[in-house]
Amino acid sequence: MSNSIKIESIQLLKDGHRLEFDIIANSISTRIYFQVEGAVLTPSAEAFVLMTLLPAMKLGSEIEIEEAVSGKLISSLPDIQSILRQWFPEEDLKKFPIENIPLKRENPPKNLKSATFSSGGIDSYYSLIKNQSEITDIIFIKGFDIKLNNEVLLKNSLELVQKIGNHFNKNVIVIETNLKLFLNRYVNLRIHFGVFLSSIAHLLSNRIRKVFIPAGDSYARILPHGSHPLLDPMFSSESMQIVHDGCESTRLEKLKTISDSDFAVNNLRVCFNAHTSFLTNCEWCEKCIRTKLGLLIINKLSNNPSFKKPIEIGRIRKLKLRPNIKNYYTEILYELEKTGEYPELCYAVSSILNQQSFIKTNRELMQKYLQRLKYKFPNLYDIFYLGNPKTKRLN
Repeated sequence: MSNSIKIESIQLLKDGHRLEFDIIANSISTRIYFQVEGAVLTPSAEAFVLMTLLPAMKLGSEIEIEEAVSGKLISSLPDIQSILRQWFPEEDLKKFPIENIPLKRENPPKNLKSATFSSGGIDSYYSLIKNQSEITDIIFIKGFDIKLNNEVLLKNSLELVQKIGNHFNKNVIVIETNLKLFLNRYVNLRIHFGVFLSSIAHLLSNRIRKVFIPAGDSYARILPHGSHPLLDPMFSSESMQIVHDGCESTRLEKLKTISDSDFAVNNLRVCFNAHTSFLTNCEWCEKCIRTKLGLLIINKLSNNPSFKKPIEIGRIRKLKLRPNIKNYYTEILYELEKTGEYPELCYAVSSILNQQSFIKTNRELMQKYLQRLKYKFPNLYDIFYLGNPKTKRLN
């Protein structure tokens, strides 16, 4: 097929510890690699389908693959495509036909192991502790949430995950890959999150039969996302079960659960801004502040080695909250008020929540005004909104 995406030149190297292949998309070849420690890789047709799913939808191409693919996964692809198209209409994703892909029927494997992804955050600790009796392996990815060129943060995070593995007596699987760089050409991480992690799960199918993907939100607050309790199970096959885990608890409820483990609550990494060898968390970004407030509420902030600086009210007041983050602070404010001990913190959190509501309301009013202006007085709209009456007017 001329208008298709395909995998070529597959090489399994270093006794199964390195996998390389070319993805041909839009007549452009990209060399993808995976390197693993703590397991061996299996060239998986299911992984190849998931890696190329979103690029195929973005380009309006078919997936061309010679290897037989799980019938269970293939039967889920039409629904997966429909969900992604409805959730992300701005991406102009196209639904491609599922044709000419050979199918295989597999029997569920026996006596294999279960794993979860981890980089030392609250969600991954929660899934690990909740499913501790079942989980045998922890998977850490270089090149996913931490860029490959961020050597300091990668080193710090890997050392932490190795400590987690030692403490909980779990095998640590370390995978390095450039797959994210390829997928980012087509959609952002928020959209390809689930297919990325599920692809890695399938590449480990000679050791792992079940993988938990830690949930980022609770059922009450979950929004369309590439990793979602509706989507993730659909990335499964007969021999690999993908589980979206943890939606039953809010962020604070998860923090309370993991606080039963002194090791977990004292070895948190929630931050991507710590770029020096002696820092695990920067302590000033929104995510660090949110976590410190949660630790304060459950009386686990004092003498916590992961967060050594006091909470600064001035930094709270400077926060600009994205809409999907606002709910976390609503929960934090409620819990802070229940303690009756932190009136200044309550006022600071309340002020940023009220500010965000004011900004949202006024932005919506302005958008409505501009739409009316656009149709009644198009030239004035051009001057006001575009800054140049000669600029082509938006449609």
